[in-house]
Amino acid sequence: MGIRLLGVTEEEMGRAYSLRATTGDTRNMMPNRFTVRSAFTWFLDLAGPPKRQTLRLCAQYCQDTAEKAALEALLENTDEAKAKLRALTSKLRNVAAFLKEFPSSKVPLAHFMECMPRLSCRYYSIASDVLVQKGHINMVIGIVPDGLCSHVLCVDTVSYT
Repeated sequence: MGIRLLGVTEEEMGRAYSLRATTGDTRNMMPNRFTVRSAFTWFLDLAGPPKRQTLRLCAQYCQDTAEKAALEALLENTDEAKAKLRALTSKLRNVAAFLKEFPSSKVPLAHFMECMPRLSCRYYSIASDVLVQKGHINMVIGIVPDGLCSHVLCVDTVSYT
């Protein structure tokens, strides 16, 4: 999805990288060694609404001056700009959609990966009783509007035995 919009080649997607903390803060770190493909699949939150920092980064790398001006106008600190950004975010909903809307934004891969938020924990509850159903686990999962996987849960019925 978003990885293709950044112009990442198949070779780059398979390239392995290592992270090294440059500060004492090691929260939201990915594994020590990962491929670009695994980072985009398992660690980076492309489905969430974009943060202003991410949109600023996209604006910085816009090659089309009209697109750059439009993005910068959305990021101004006025009530009107904030309302327009909220409306556009509710329409586009995630970072990948913003990249499609502003295709001249060519953010370098490393900078993009650094800026993207990490996927957060997804909470669930085990709702089975071992005395009633031995060998089975029933899970209770809340379907949240705009949730990362809620649309899949609404459409598909998952059953593993």
